[in-house]
Amino acid sequence: MKDRNQNIDAVKGVLILFVVAGHLILGGLETSFLKYFIYCFHMPIFIFVSGYLLPVQRLVNTSLIQVILSYRYRVLLPWILAVAIFCFLNIWIHHAQENPLLILLRHYIKPFFHLWYIPSFLLFVVLSVTVFKKWNRQVGLVIAILVSCSFYFMNKNGMMENGTGVFSSFFHTFRMQYWMFFVWGAYCKDWKWKMPNDLLFASFMVYVSVVSIHWFTSSMLLDILIFMPLNAWIMIAIPQLWSNENFKAPRWLVWCGEQTLGIYLWHMIPILLIKQYAASFSPLVYYCSTISAVGLLFYGLHWASSIGFFRSWFLGIKG
Repeated sequence: MKDRNQNIDAVKGVLILFVVAGHLILGGLETSFLKYFIYCFHMPIFIFVSGYLLPVQRLVNTSLIQVILSYRYRVLLPWILAVAIFCFLNIWIHHAQENPLLILLRHYIKPFFHLWYIPSFLLFVVLSVTVFKKWNRQVGLVIAILVSCSFYFMNKNGMMENGTGVFSSFFHTFRMQYWMFFVWGAYCKDWKWKMPNDLLFASFMVYVSVVSIHWFTSSMLLDILIFMPLNAWIMIAIPQLWSNENFKAPRWLVWCGEQTLGIYLWHMIPILLIKQYAASFSPLVYYCSTISAVGLLFYGLHWASSIGFFRSWFLGIKG
């Protein structure tokens, strides 16, 4: 059995920490450059890595039902529990008077805040496997780009925020504008070209410069440039980071990558609870208390990862 590449886990660890930081930072994208910068790349790259790690050759020879069932314990079950827990946490915070079962049903159709990622991921897997069963990866990539671009422009026209009913719920739950990054990851898996270090550094500087300009000067053209070609270009370098045999990732960062699902599902509990009272705190008090609470959550996840019940039901870890 091939040894697990800990550098891959380290990259995933960095990405999940960016996710936590993006949710923790106060203010909107228009008031915090750091938050805006994180939101430019963290989910596209996260989804790219998920697509890169997709076992395409095995899944294309598997029925779609079996594909979905293969994720039932390590993804679906923890997500189902997370939706229920965040639903009742919201009911408690907002003192909702409706029938809790109806509210819970709505949460499964339109999940709370960050929980959209799991149904989107599963849809990306099913769509990608379906496409790869019929066509090669080049054709699959073209199809994914066309579909994602269509959803991207519909989203930019306000259909997700301003739509109603089933259409709005679909946009909220299934972020189809990201699908092309998932397929791009699967496509790059067999791509052996490596970006020279000088070009890699130059690309990063160009990316930061364009993002900075866009934050100060709103432009649809720059928004498209960042979301699509620049993100896709930066992603080419991601496999180089974890294929560097001279780099030994710190154990705590590897652990974060190993516990990606658990951190993703549960990190919002302390953030959500503390943000209810953030208006009465100074920013310093908010950040100190929230970072401390998230740190305690990480410690709790580390403890839970050693107990079979929590590993299987809450963290999606097999064995």
